[in-house]
Amino acid sequence: MSLAGIIALARRAKAQTGRGLFQQFVDMAVLRKGPGRIRPEAYFKYRLYTPGLPMERKLRFVDEWARPRFYSFDDRRFYAIGTDKLLFYTMMRAWKLPAPRVLAVIHPWRVFAGAASLRDSAAIRAFFAQRGNDPFFIKRVDDIRGRGAALVRCVDAAAGIVSLGSGEAVPLDDFVARHSGTRDGGFVVQELARPHPDVAAVIGDRLATVRVMTFAHEGTFKVKRALLRIPVGTSMTDNFAGGITGNAYAAIDPDTGKLTAATRGTGPDQHALECHPDTGVPFARLTLPDWEKAIADIRRATSYLPGLKFAGWDLAFTDQGPMLIEVNAAPGVILPQLYLEPLMDADTDALHALGKAA
Repeated sequence: MSLAGIIALARRAKAQTGRGLFQQFVDMAVLRKGPGRIRPEAYFKYRLYTPGLPMERKLRFVDEWARPRFYSFDDRRFYAIGTDKLLFYTMMRAWKLPAPRVLAVIHPWRVFAGAASLRDSAAIRAFFAQRGNDPFFIKRVDDIRGRGAALVRCVDAAAGIVSLGSGEAVPLDDFVARHSGTRDGGFVVQELARPHPDVAAVIGDRLATVRVMTFAHEGTFKVKRALLRIPVGTSMTDNFAGGITGNAYAAIDPDTGKLTAATRGTGPDQHALECHPDTGVPFARLTLPDWEKAIADIRRATSYLPGLKFAGWDLAFTDQGPMLIEVNAAPGVILPQLYLEPLMDADTDALHALGKAA
């Protein structure tokens, strides 16, 4: 971030909170050398200029670029399940945990039991055409930010058109070409999971997932954060990606599954939302259904992955019940800290201390 950009944000922060530019620059200098390695971008994104926030608390926040150091207590042999969706769905099936059905795999040689194996453009085109009016979701096997993901509403093979969830219509040949080739991981095609009616009534007929941050160590299990990621506008996924997607998000009471605050934007642009921007329905109406069962499923899943001490589970509340969409090893640190709650706490301190003692 340029000096001019920092000064511009500092002035906006001062206009909103009254905290002076000199005080903000002192903050940034101290935090940059602290354990969380906070850069100016993160300082503003987390709103660490907020009056009344003590420095000892600010020092507990973690910047995105310091994420590998923060998660140094993990056993990285377990990271594969978080970076390879086919492996994740294979393990969910083996552990009898609910997950969306895999319809096909696009890859030169990889397979998934019970799913079609699409090896070339002709097979991919034939599969898409066969779907017709049956919707599906396609995403990269090895991507964690939703890049390349698409919700397909229908395929008109005669007209050569693919209708996407965003309302866009693209040529079938272009869509096939976009999902062909020999990417390392390939693509996974899944049956479209539809939102639970209680969720759809608030956010519309598209899937939104809850990022559940869990701590698990030597038999202890805790839900550290629960945040609903909310698609807005024409977005086909709920990915937050540090705030650049424009999607909204909401804090959830981890004990009850009730939304406690809904928000859009970060830093000086962060603002509360009373209602969903598209549906106009108040967020306060929403308590996520089957919350206790969903958390019980996550707790059981963590018991199989002892090397992931701090994980980010993506959980969907569908019309077929809660489903596990994926697990993120060393999950992103921006979203879970946007409500002025730092990730460093007594539990992470204990894990770091164990690592130093080993």
